Amino acid sequence: MYTGPMFRPIRILLSNSIALNIIKNSGQFIVGVALFFVTHGYLLWNNILLGWLSLNLAYSAVYPFNDIMDYESDMKNPKKHWKSLASGKKAMERTVSMLVALLLSGILLSSFLPLMFRLILVLLLITNFFHSSVHTHFKSNPYLAAPNMALMQGLKFSAGWFAMTSSAAGFPIYFIIFLGTLYSFFYLFYKDCLTTKASLRTRLYIKSFFVVAAVTFVHSFFAYGFKLLVLLTLMYVVVLIAFYVVHERFTTYDKFGLISFSLFSVFMMGGFLLLLTSTGTELNNDIEKGIESIQHAISDRIPPLWKAAYSSIYKGLQKDFYEIAEVLNGWDSSQPIPRQ
Repeated sequence: MYTGPMFRPIRILLSNSIALNIIKNSGQFIVGVALFFVTHGYLLWNNILLGWLSLNLAYSAVYPFNDIMDYESDMKNPKKHWKSLASGKKAMERTVSMLVALLLSGILLSSFLPLMFRLILVLLLITNFFHSSVHTHFKSNPYLAAPNMALMQGLKFSAGWFAMTSSAAGFPIYFIIFLGTLYSFFYLFYKDCLTTKASLRTRLYIKSFFVVAAVTFVHSFFAYGFKLLVLLTLMYVVVLIAFYVVHERFTTYDKFGLISFSLFSVFMMGGFLLLLTSTGTELNNDIEKGIESIQHAISDRIPPLWKAAYSSIYKGLQKDFYEIAEVLNGWDSSQPIPRQ
């Protein structure tokens, strides 16, 4: 392969920030696709391919953007010298050219997809700008970084669903909240925002995202029919925590990220492929039947007042989300409504 001066910057860029995150973004996109399939029972393969390409092209533009924003700090951090700009091997002007090319190609492809997908793509770029830009730099403020990161990741987990329709019929909003808040919590934990250096108020604020994740996980497990996907997500979290505890003995800082992202994609792709088979469907149904008695037993022990309050919050948030989504779906009437 030719790696002369013209192509070396591209090769270097694709070998770190973009390549590392395409694995994670693909896994997150697959989650939305799998949720759509278990809810509606069919897939639009052309939309899936276009959505995957559009998301990975357009969103890949944020990584050279992040590298540009973090250039000064990365140069001072030996752990970040694997990045193309921080390693001194990338010319700034070529990074900007690649950023523009990725962004425009991804947005162009999104024009063939439902309106909601295009909106998600725009919101992803906006939330990432707030996260990384030197003008806002949410990442340096955990009070801003936590909700922004939760929103950003929730949008990515939703992209696979809305690549096929703008309709929110059956959309598992609480499972998406679980995934987004859990990701945000682990991100800030990884950034050492829970150490004793942080104030007690900050630590409690960040831990509240874990509480939200735990509550929405329990709700998702009992309320939705895709028990297998929920359990696979829990298994991944357990494996990730165990790997984080021991990773310094076996691998470096940057390779930990690559391995953890790869594990996530393997778990999600494995669960998706399993659900496409009759064996996976039967296994999911068996799990659902097995926990029905547990669900009834727990429900009987909860005070009626608590159940009424929780039901009111749950139905209210879901109703508001569905109404907003259906307004957008009405603007996008050319897109297919999910089959019933």
